[in-house]
Amino acid sequence: MIASVVDSNKNYQISVIGDINKDGLFNQIDVTLLIKYIVGLKDYTNLDDLSLKSADVKYDEKVNQIDLTYSIAYIVFGKLQNDFPSNEEENIEININNFKAVEVTLNSIKVQLEVDDKTKLNEEKPYKYFISENENFENSEIIENENEEILFDNLKQGTMYYIKVVVKDRTGNTTESGTLKVETKEIPTVNDNTGTGSKILEVTNPEWQNEKASIRIINRSEYITQYKILNETGEISQDWIATKEKTAEVNNLYHNYTVLVRLSDSESINERK
Repeated sequence: MIASVVDSNKNYQISVIGDINKDGLFNQIDVTLLIKYIVGLKDYTNLDDLSLKSADVKYDEKVNQIDLTYSIAYIVFGKLQNDFPSNEEENIEININNFKAVEVTLNSIKVQLEVDDKTKLNEEKPYKYFISENENFENSEIIENENEEILFDNLKQGTMYYIKVVVKDRTGNTTESGTLKVETKEIPTVNDNTGTGSKILEVTNPEWQNEKASIRIINRSEYITQYKILNETGEISQDWIATKEKTAEVNNLYHNYTVLVRLSDSESINERK
């Protein structure tokens, strides 16, 4: 609305409490705009100063879910709520403690956190987790849930990930954690060594008996050995076999047979190698 001063050329823009769209009314349209602002819809996050002041129904220089609650109550009951929360309720502060990675594999990261008082939390999905390969969290995956623990899976091996969490309290305010920097594990190459000069994966020279050869596969890593045997024409004589044994013996090999060896994080042949 525009207020004109009598006998003056000055005009002033004015608004009533709750009137976000400046039409002189406080109604469902304003509640809808307030919801869009609070959830952060792109076209509604840049309200001008007067609209923001009007949206501050509680008049505490904040625009959040409390204002939305009062606005809905006004639309339903026709009067503004006057039993404002106590100062303690207004100034809820959530402390995030022990935010850490507790389990890291080739393709997953599990993180945990603690909050000082769960009664302060928003009732529905108070935790919003972010994970990204970019430290600025561009193109991040965002997961909202109700738990202090989350497992990110289907990740790339040997890759650095950046993780943070935002916790929402019951008044709609949020607290953001610091950033965790966690790298997934990576299967070593067969030429890597253990630090003692010995290779991670070693195949011994064949030992012959009755025109058949035997070899030993020595695995000095934490991963599982898998091997496959091809005959002299390159066809599969024995498809992939997985073993947890650190020394695996392969027998009954004929001339020009080939043994393919690899490391895996699983006994399942179809999982990541």
